[in-house]
Amino acid sequence: MRKFKILSGIIVFATIINLFTFTPKVNAISEDEQSKLSETVILYIGSSDSYVNNVKTKIDADNKKIVPIIKNGRTLVPVRFISESLKADVDWDSTTSIVTIKLGENIALLKPGRNIMALNNNPVELDVPPEIIDGRTYLPLRRLVEDVLDKNIFYDRNVIIISEKDKVFDKDTDKTIVDDLIYMYGQDYAITHISGGYSHTSAIKRDGIVWEWGDTLEGKKLVPERVKGLEKIIDISAGARFTVALKIDGTVWAWGKNEKGELGDGTQEDRENPVKVKGLTKIKRIAASYSGHCLALNSDGKVWKWGNYLEQLEDADPENKLIPVLIDELTEIEDIAVGNYLSVALDKDGNVWTWENVEGSSPQKVEGINNVIDVVTGQSHILALRNDGTVWTWGNIEGEPVYKGQINDEMDLSVPVKVEELSGVVAISAQGGYSVTLKGDGSVFVWGFLENESENNSDDELEKDLENGLENNSGDEVENESENKNLLIPRRINGLGVVREISAGGAHLLALQDDGSLLAFGDNSYGQIGDGTIVSRRSPTVSAFNKDPLVITEIVTEGSEFAYKFDDALVNEFDELTDELMVEYGSNQQQKIIDRNNMKVVVANNAQEFIDAIGSNREIILKSGKVYDITSALNEGFDNNKAYTRDTFDGIELVISNVENLIIRSESSRLAKIMVSPTYSDVLNFEDCENIVIDGVNAGHGPDKGECSGGVFSFERCQNIYINNSILYGCGTQGLWLSNVNSFVFDNSVIEDCSYSIMTVEASKDIIFMNSKFRNTGSYDLIDISDSQNVLFTSCEISNNSAGNGLRNSYHLFNLSKVEPKLIIKDTTIQDNIIDYVQKYKDDIYFKNITSSNNELLKGAYEID
Repeated sequence: MRKFKILSGIIVFATIINLFTFTPKVNAISEDEQSKLSETVILYIGSSDSYVNNVKTKIDADNKKIVPIIKNGRTLVPVRFISESLKADVDWDSTTSIVTIKLGENIALLKPGRNIMALNNNPVELDVPPEIIDGRTYLPLRRLVEDVLDKNIFYDRNVIIISEKDKVFDKDTDKTIVDDLIYMYGQDYAITHISGGYSHTSAIKRDGIVWEWGDTLEGKKLVPERVKGLEKIIDISAGARFTVALKIDGTVWAWGKNEKGELGDGTQEDRENPVKVKGLTKIKRIAASYSGHCLALNSDGKVWKWGNYLEQLEDADPENKLIPVLIDELTEIEDIAVGNYLSVALDKDGNVWTWENVEGSSPQKVEGINNVIDVVTGQSHILALRNDGTVWTWGNIEGEPVYKGQINDEMDLSVPVKVEELSGVVAISAQGGYSVTLKGDGSVFVWGFLENESENNSDDELEKDLENGLENNSGDEVENESENKNLLIPRRINGLGVVREISAGGAHLLALQDDGSLLAFGDNSYGQIGDGTIVSRRSPTVSAFNKDPLVITEIVTEGSEFAYKFDDALVNEFDELTDELMVEYGSNQQQKIIDRNNMKVVVANNAQEFIDAIGSNREIILKSGKVYDITSALNEGFDNNKAYTRDTFDGIELVISNVENLIIRSESSRLAKIMVSPTYSDVLNFEDCENIVIDGVNAGHGPDKGECSGGVFSFERCQNIYINNSILYGCGTQGLWLSNVNSFVFDNSVIEDCSYSIMTVEASKDIIFMNSKFRNTGSYDLIDISDSQNVLFTSCEISNNSAGNGLRNSYHLFNLSKVEPKLIIKDTTIQDNIIDYVQKYKDDIYFKNITSSNNELLKGAYEID
């Protein structure tokens, strides 16, 4: 996860010269100082940078030579910039060379070369006359600010602060502010400003202070928070819930999780506050991996290692993993990188050395590549940047290639190959199975497999998260993101400005822009993007972090309303589809699908008679209030070519196969009960059936409710199914499972008390739920629909369900994938549910006339924007 800071397209390497020199004591900009410096204009003699209301601004974007200067003992400042920054109007008359400044009732006239200024028609003598320098008019600071603009001026050690009259600065009281501003206007010492951890982010501001957000030892931090007890930090590397930082004095500090010795303090105790890594001095680079393996490089070119997998700590000398140990084989090293499974070193001659993160593995020189100036590593692949701006890669992810150029007849993934699509690259980063590059023009490219913290997201879903923000190297949109060969081609990230630094996190990507702002996208399950939410982002989103300590980034988060507003054309399309579905399926469904000609009516007095009666062109009438114990009947055996038994973990279940034109109903409005007892058995399974009606049935597991792993009804490769006036209850895992089903209507019925979820629908079409209730179910994704078309909930109630607990894994009320055109929910009440998210993507569902009340959204309305 290593990367270089980029300035004006040039890679800046840290040298030992600036590692041990530092300005006087710096405490870093505090929140109180930020507040006091708001509504001010800050200047520094000789600098083209200024801060206007805490926003960093160039005095003249077209001419960096325009700076405050001192001449003849007087401070001169550019008239137009200062005046307009303080809301004054400035006019230049080219015929008379007269400058007019207006603010409120004050009007000032001045002319370059004359030491008299007219202020409200009164002459005012100037110590130094206005003059034109590099095409801009300059005026003495105090005359302009105090006399014309009626503001206060504070000046100390070349720092100028212009403020309102009621805001006073003092040299003694505000000494720390001036110290910090002097430091900010000086050299930016940081080698690295941003580092993406597995599920958190760490970053350094210009004042050397570290901020972090995401999944930390203290819990989720949705916006950047300052790490106390650290200052003068110049390098940062984030692992999995731990972070390693390098101070300018060459010492290394770490905090967070420590079960694998990640912190190098000789213990395995977690630390909320930074502790010093033992035995390290004169360090100039650091690297931390998600596995807990860490490296440090000193100014003599020597490399130390510490931390590792927990099982490796049980080796003969486990203490060697808890404090840094010198790697004797490595000398004259210039850079280091570490991944989950391997480590990398770059020597002074541009050669690359690698070794595995296991005891006894020794560094080996990589053949076939030289003149390397930067190396990074993912889980088990390496990216190398050569001095000609080309990128090379080798290695794998779970045995698979990480770049399309590795796919050939020989498929030797250990051989470095050139990434042909890229040139002019100035920085690289990698993590897991994906790679990121930054070109000299500030553009960013990514390829490979991004992994997500959430166990619920498939690889296809992860790529969908990013497809809106990516294009391929030719600029054409990538059409089939799920195809591996497309994933292995570099694609440019859209929506970024001029980027100067990049970092690849576990499943989130960070891009620090030229203006100091930070954009990020990808997984945000733990707030690692830093935008105040846990909504994952498919396109670059502004983080609350800014490299500049004075800049306050305001984050506006969306409310919890989960009804996404589609455009009028789509709304009309969804409404028309709803009307069509209701015309087709909204009434008289039994009459539409059942042919009563040649139908045989059978009254089943017990479960055995029920099973024997199953067949095509049958109406099976069940006794109201009677319990039909399917399991007992199956154990006694039966002879019916339209039904068979299937083994489950703790018993058998009934499968009804190749039946058409079948009604199963209670004899009256009072329900008949169908029950099974094996906890892993579904109550009724239908396969390759059509024209099926189930009416007035209460189906579930028994005789006593408890934890079950079987469902209630399942339908596979079926069509024209109508369930009416029925209850599907737990403790089964879910009420319904539909696979490859066409034309399914669930009417005036209930699914309740299921232990896992309400339903799963996959590869199905025209699925209607109406006038029904779904309640008291949990605790995973509740309504799971994928690869399906025309799914409608209308006049339903979804209440008192639970999905998730707000912790690491995320669950949804509606977990949708490839539902076309959208899931439609109309005239429905959603209330009293406790859920992580309502849905995965904010535009997954078309809601219309929804009543939503008393729902507790533990993480948010939607997971991904």
